[in-house]
Amino acid sequence: MLRYALATLALFAILIPGARAADAESTDSLPRYRFSPGQKLFYETRSEGKNRSSTTVNTGTLELIVLKTEPDGAWRIFSRTASAYRQMRGDGEEYVSPERVSMEFFRIYPDGRIVLDEPGPNKPSFNYSLPVLPADAAQAAQGWTLDLGGPFATKIEYSPDMAASKPGHFVIKANFKGTDDAIYKSSMQQWYDFDLGRGLVVAKRNETSQGNDGTGKSEGFATLTQAMQTEPAELEKLTIESEAYQRAVKDYSMLLEQVETDAAAAPAILSRAVQTLRDAKSGLTLPLLVADIDQRIAAHDESVQSMVKNAQWR
Repeated sequence: MLRYALATLALFAILIPGARAADAESTDSLPRYRFSPGQKLFYETRSEGKNRSSTTVNTGTLELIVLKTEPDGAWRIFSRTASAYRQMRGDGEEYVSPERVSMEFFRIYPDGRIVLDEPGPNKPSFNYSLPVLPADAAQAAQGWTLDLGGPFATKIEYSPDMAASKPGHFVIKANFKGTDDAIYKSSMQQWYDFDLGRGLVVAKRNETSQGNDGTGKSEGFATLTQAMQTEPAELEKLTIESEAYQRAVKDYSMLLEQVETDAAAAPAILSRAVQTLRDAKSGLTLPLLVADIDQRIAAHDESVQSMVKNAQWR
């Protein structure tokens, strides 16, 4: 069930069915993403989960900004997710969480293949939120599968929802399968409403369950509420600063890897590593990027201790 929780926190894993699958006989009707540089999309999200002792309501937003088109035809996208939850216990106690804000950079191809710029073992694929699309008319009619791998050997089994009713939309049902399903008696399904004319997911619904008695259940929705164009100056600034940020993060990670193989040079390498982050921060003005660099610098001491210990044991 951990992978489902991660997907919900990281992105907008909570989204509406409600569109008839398009005619799969025509290649023109195959769903394909169509983004353009400067495009900005806003989604509002809400989910509610219940178990024997509490009810939890999560609300949030997802913002996607298309930075540029890559030479291979992919679009590079910046995502910002903000969410908070309210938990009501059966004994009357209530807890309201602070808002959690996270960001991600990724590339997406017209067929929905996604590559994270900074992948990690505990990061869910962005395909939890934006589905991979059928390769041809046969898949669009019969279904297709995405193997995410990872610690839970997750697979997503997609199929068209032919019972939906809105023309011009292709509704995709997704069943998430993993090695931990049998252990936790868990399941997860999502329905994506893909607007064929706009080349976008405009809504999504999510259902999860856990436990033999089915008492652990949640349902969530997300809806595209606004689409607009980013001002050219704002887009240029975000593109330049995000690339500088990513170069610094990549250089920092490479330096940390060197520490693991060269214990003698560790102090000097680690000093260079954290200075890389500080130098990058001095050229950033966007609050979310600055805050992320600050968090990485704050976590540096803990990383130092871990890297040095690993190097000493080699």
